[in-house]
Amino acid sequence: MGKAAGCEIVCTGEIADVRLSPKARAEYDALMSRADNVSRAQARQLQRYMQRFCGSEPHKMIEEHYRHEGSHPCGRSGGKKVAVWAFKPDGWRLYGAVLKVGNKKCFVGVDVDPAKKKQKVDQARLRSVALMIGEFDEWI
Repeated sequence: MGKAAGCEIVCTGEIADVRLSPKARAEYDALMSRADNVSRAQARQLQRYMQRFCGSEPHKMIEEHYRHEGSHPCGRSGGKKVAVWAFKPDGWRLYGAVLKVGNKKCFVGVDVDPAKKKQKVDQARLRSVALMIGEFDEWI
């Protein structure tokens, strides 16, 4: 078991934080460092969506920006399921779940699709995200 509290905070606000696992953080850093116009637009969108998530309740984001991608088994006994969410800048996805970390609402991002081309979400990726979230102590 790991701790979501050990994931790095990349956005913080009065309402919530956004934390990233090391794997997701590496993809996030890669996006933020790219200088091409598409990547810069994706980075701006992602930052704007995260700030809205962290700063207001309800965040009032539309599904094209932040979307529930279904509930998937967490891998633990008892049949519990993780509600998987995604931040969706154009052509780039950050997948994770909303957990309570140290009495604060947090989106914990654990996987990235840096070149989202299809409209349909990869169900195997969503199941994998749910299993990763299920490993966090805060999920219990």
